Amino acid sequence: MNYFKIIKAIKPKKRLGQNFLINPHIAEFEAEFGTGKIVLEIGPGLGMLTRALLSHAVKVIAVEKDRGMYTLLKHEFGENEKNLLLINKDILDIKTDDIEAADIIIANVPYNISSKVLDLIANLKIDAVLCLQKEFVEHMLARQGTKKYSKLSVFSQLQFDVKMLKKINSNNFYPVPKVDSSIIYIKFKTEINREILNIISFVMMHKKKTLRNSILDSSKKLGLSKESVESFAVQSIYSGEKVFKLSPVQLLEIAKMIKKLQDSAKRI
Repeated sequence: MNYFKIIKAIKPKKRLGQNFLINPHIAEFEAEFGTGKIVLEIGPGLGMLTRALLSHAVKVIAVEKDRGMYTLLKHEFGENEKNLLLINKDILDIKTDDIEAADIIIANVPYNISSKVLDLIANLKIDAVLCLQKEFVEHMLARQGTKKYSKLSVFSQLQFDVKMLKKINSNNFYPVPKVDSSIIYIKFKTEINREILNIISFVMMHKKKTLRNSILDSSKKLGLSKESVESFAVQSIYSGEKVFKLSPVQLLEIAKMIKKLQDSAKRI
């Protein structure tokens, strides 16, 4: 495939977050992590990474939402690639049965679905090599007490071990995005209950406040009375700590305690 010729003939869709990889060396770097594995690729686009994956993987399951891109890929690879399964669906709507055979996800993810892809990794309980927006990755890796420490940091560090692999300049994509990217290796660790994650999310909404005040401010959303919050504050050794200085493990402990309060309130 003449990628540069095709790129000039198409108009990338902003609503789908289409920024196509144009550096084959990066594709090869990513593809090596799929050696001997069944790989799930999200948003193959023009197929540069797909082609590299096919030279390493046992099988590639490539899920492409854009009908035009899917048709292009079908024409390019045809029926000759027996170890390639092309699926024309939105990865966020796809049934787990279609992709559960995958050993690993390797993808240059559209920035606008980055968080959803992390949820998918947790649901499938597999590892991933992802190219994501640099700032998004910085939030994933941010430590407690730092400016970029957020609920994304907490969610990521509770569920995964994340390793930085490579920083990628924006000019390796077309059209050139306004931000640089990073390639990371995500190793699945444990899936956290959605209710617990929601509690952490509410607490982190007021991360500059003390834990006590943060829970008070979110008491209605948490379904707690002020009396319950005050009772919790007396019991918790973290009540006077600023939320953004609490570690992911500490916040998980706190969220489990709040969940018990919620369950008690429902029984009354």
